[in-house]
Amino acid sequence: MPRFIILLVLIFWLLAGRSRASEFSVVDTGGCAVPQPLRPLPASVSRPVGASLTLQSVASTDGVLYSWYKDGRLLEGEGEPMFAIMRLRRSDAGVYELVMKNECGAHVQRCTVSLRSEGILVANESHIAIPMTTVGEQRDTLLREAFRNVGTAPVTITSARVFGGGGDVVLMSAVGPGVVQPGEAIDIRLRFRPTSAGVANAVIDLNTVSDIDPSIWVTTVAMQDDLPAGIELHGPVQFGNVDGYEVRDTSIVGLLHNSGSKPLSITDVRIVGPHAYHFALVDHAALPVTLQPQQSFDAVLRFVPFQRGSYGAHLQCIVDGRNVIVPLLGSSGEGGDVHVVNFGDVLPGEERDTLLVFHHIYDMGLRVDSIEDVEGAFEVVETSPALPADLHGWEYLKVRVRFRPTGTGAHASPLRVHWQVPETNEPISAARRVLRGSQRDQGTSVEIDEPSIVEVLPLPMAGDVTLRSRNGWDIVRVVMYNAQGVQVMDIIDSGSPTVRWSAGGLPSGIYRIVVLYQNGQSRSLSVPVVR
Repeated sequence: MPRFIILLVLIFWLLAGRSRASEFSVVDTGGCAVPQPLRPLPASVSRPVGASLTLQSVASTDGVLYSWYKDGRLLEGEGEPMFAIMRLRRSDAGVYELVMKNECGAHVQRCTVSLRSEGILVANESHIAIPMTTVGEQRDTLLREAFRNVGTAPVTITSARVFGGGGDVVLMSAVGPGVVQPGEAIDIRLRFRPTSAGVANAVIDLNTVSDIDPSIWVTTVAMQDDLPAGIELHGPVQFGNVDGYEVRDTSIVGLLHNSGSKPLSITDVRIVGPHAYHFALVDHAALPVTLQPQQSFDAVLRFVPFQRGSYGAHLQCIVDGRNVIVPLLGSSGEGGDVHVVNFGDVLPGEERDTLLVFHHIYDMGLRVDSIEDVEGAFEVVETSPALPADLHGWEYLKVRVRFRPTGTGAHASPLRVHWQVPETNEPISAARRVLRGSQRDQGTSVEIDEPSIVEVLPLPMAGDVTLRSRNGWDIVRVVMYNAQGVQVMDIIDSGSPTVRWSAGGLPSGIYRIVVLYQNGQSRSLSVPVVR
């Protein structure tokens, strides 16, 4: 073989070796080496939307500069060997590159991140009351199908625990780690062993791989083992599910009953607890009162929810100098769960819109670029203001969502609003909702519940206001009172389902509206004014 051919082969071999060395970033010239990872990045990872992600790779030598890229774009401010995202968005999917560089060269690692849908786990009842238990006794309660996967993908549960309750409410079920398949439900067993008298408020919290973690609020009462002789207590007062800002009154006969042979003295009755301002004592006998044998102490109670959620308080009664407690429970919205938005049933071909309000509770301005993860039968049709939007402190975002199913059965979808810092687009937090609805078959007859209250728009009230009777009844008078009970408005109408007026001069606060119908019936509800 000619000498020059041998030389060409040698040069080609050396160049090929150097090319392979560059591919694997192995260069050593005079003691200088391109940085190598002690622990390389995985070639690919798959995570559910809303989960966290951490990518990390440390070089084997010092004096290394680190740079992170996503889809070829430099990620500003990411100069550490670790890159983390607390809550993954669908837009976070892509190819991530970590460049390790020193004076000898650079080493590049790539990781493809893909996002998958996670199931949607919801609580079938977000607020339950365990029957009253005497101090020193033990009560086990089984919550059947407490949590259900209403989504179309599995849900991974990492853990479950109970918060609050003073340690007297204990989770007995072994929940997590495990997977709940679509349509499946899990049971929860609780144990209540009170060590002291009073109300125990606890929360059953499930941690999942997704960021939509359901919870159940548990309220129970430990009775004194030394109650006044002969006293009988009414069980927890359940107001049920009430529309937001509606007033619901209930008359309790036998709130306290003297079944003994001696008189009992009631010196004080008041509402206390975490949500006491949503409840009120409307009427009861003048105090102090002496309850003779076989007599009862009656009361009229009121519940006014201001927003979606579960509410609990208790009546604290002083009977013969001792505390006697009766729980008060109420909710508003789909099962009282503030994270669940229920569109109800629609017929084939129908659609239904719902307006959601996301409050901006920071003093600083924040940005919302988009509404994410809405899928299937649900669609975001409008936002106010339009996105992307920069919101000043305490402003709120209105999102109109449409439910338009194409098939019968239940439908569910997550919805996420991501708050960001306007200058850097750094994520601050995410507001999450679960959208639920169903389509039923067209039958020969459909039962429709008669709407029970009037509708006030806009809410909160501002400027021109429209009040409309949902059931079509004619309204003849509308009277409004402020929080102090002072009448601030009185409108006499000739009789129509709709009444309009201006609320522009009213200061911020909660007002009570009394609506009188032409058929003689009346209705009252509470509404807010926000300036």
